[in-house]
Amino acid sequence: MNTDSDVLQKAFNTSRVIWIAILAALAIYIIVGHALAGREFIDSSTIPLPLIRVVLAAVGGAMLVGSFFIRRGMLEPQASGAPGDAAGTAARYRSATMITAGICEAVGLFGLVLIFLGDGLPTLYLFNIVAAAALVLHRPKLEELEQLAGRPACS
Repeated sequence: MNTDSDVLQKAFNTSRVIWIAILAALAIYIIVGHALAGREFIDSSTIPLPLIRVVLAAVGGAMLVGSFFIRRGMLEPQASGAPGDAAGTAARYRSATMITAGICEAVGLFGLVLIFLGDGLPTLYLFNIVAAAALVLHRPKLEELEQLAGRPACS
């Protein structure tokens, strides 16, 4: 039989593995960007690269700001939820972690898209550093999960 602590620990471990994988994906984007930088995939004279860069930066910024509201909304205790429901809390926490990490990863991916469009490595670095910083802020925390479940934090 799984105790509530076991359920919470499994949810935390799953969330942490997903978070690490997405953080690793950002590193892979930088490696791929280095390999592809300077190559011409499309005729760059036909696209308004500065405009696309600004649009992707604005969309990415809005996504990152929104990710904090999404996470907070997903982790708010449900009025109809049973108090002490560790399995429900664990599922909500995993979902919130996956969704917000995916949003952060998408911002890093924007930098790689800009490399394909002919932009330079500094843009790739900027998008991925900002995405990684947001990922660090959204990292899974066992204390946070235990607090959401109404459990005292383990030492």
